Amino acid sequence: MSIHQRFKELFFALNTNGAQFSKKLKVSSTSINKILQGNSLPSSKIIIPLIENYPEVNIYWLLVGEGEMFRDIEAFKKATNSKNTIIHNSKLTNSNNTNTGDNTVIQSENDSKLKELKAEIKSLKVEIKSLKKEIQIEQTANQLLRESKLILEESKSVLEGNIATLENQIKDKEMIISLLQGK
Repeated sequence: MSIHQRFKELFFALNTNGAQFSKKLKVSSTSINKILQGNSLPSSKIIIPLIENYPEVNIYWLLVGEGEMFRDIEAFKKATNSKNTIIHNSKLTNSNNTNTGDNTVIQSENDSKLKELKAEIKSLKVEIKSLKKEIQIEQTANQLLRESKLILEESKSVLEGNIATLENQIKDKEMIISLLQGK
């Protein structure tokens, strides 16, 4: 699991939204979104406030992927007052379990967050469709430019050939004129 995936899991486990999270960490929501989308890694400007504001988070888990998401699950429950978040992890429910391959699975049952995400998905689908049309238009324009360039190169070759022919005809006529003047 990548750091982006762990960051996203943590984000949803904390049962927050981008605006609240970025405000609490005193960073831009764009920075948070870039990490959630996998476009950048969390910097010290995010990690340090994360540790300060969420001391129950196991930063080693976030950075390396080893251990638990939270240092103490009970502290996490108290800190988030989250009754809508269900955490399934055999390590959290059975302290004798030594299988480190288990993943933390987080499911949020918050209907408003789900609606918000669905609306965002719908908006992103519209944006993707628009971007695909723009790409198609750009590809068509590039194809037309390539074809125009080929036509211009062919025209240039033809014109250069015509110029060479005309220059030869001028030389021939100049020679004829000089021969006629010499008589």
